[in-house]
Amino acid sequence: MNPIEQKIFFGSIALIILLVFLYVFFVVSSIVYTSERKHLVQSLVEARFEAGELETTYLGLSNNINLSFAKESGFEKPETVVFAKRATISKAYTRNQ
Repeated sequence: MNPIEQKIFFGSIALIILLVFLYVFFVVSSIVYTSERKHLVQSLVEARFEAGELETTYLGLSNNINLSFAKESGFEKPETVVFAKRATISKAYTRNQ
């Protein structure tokens, strides 16, 4: 074998080995991706179910809150009602300086 044929031969062997490694890498990556996706979908389903249960619990508890429950818990009706006002951007900026 002359040197050019030898270089072409070993280059071809190296290319085939590289392609085999890339093929194995991509097949394994797709398998891992699919497995992880199934796990994430299952986690999403569980999270949605838990959120639904929490919402149902919240709605059930919020129906029990009324004026008599508030008084039993120690809350009283305020004598004066005060609301917070939002400052404009220019006023807030000049106050901080």
